[in-house]
Amino acid sequence: DIILVNMNKPHLTPRFMIPYRLVCEAYGQDVDTVIVDGKIIMRERIVKTIDEESVLKQAQRVAEEVVEQNSLEKYLEIPKGFWGCSKYP
Repeated sequence: DIILVNMNKPHLTPRFMIPYRLVCEAYGQDVDTVIVDGKIIMRERIVKTIDEESVLKQAQRVAEEVVEQNSLEKYLEIPKGFWGCSKYP
């Protein structure tokens, strides 16, 4: 198994102490390619093994069902005064 990380990012520059940069400063979105058991799972940030769009739609649908079944709508409302909490002189 191997991952390829795109190091050509501002937060990973300059490319000194690369192991340190990968461990302490890289993010998941910096992973460009993933290979598992010799199979390319993701290339250029595009997952090849699943339909991401359908997974996201299914996750949204399930989340909405959970909210509705458990009457959680009130917890998703934006609180009054939320946008007015910052005051500038």
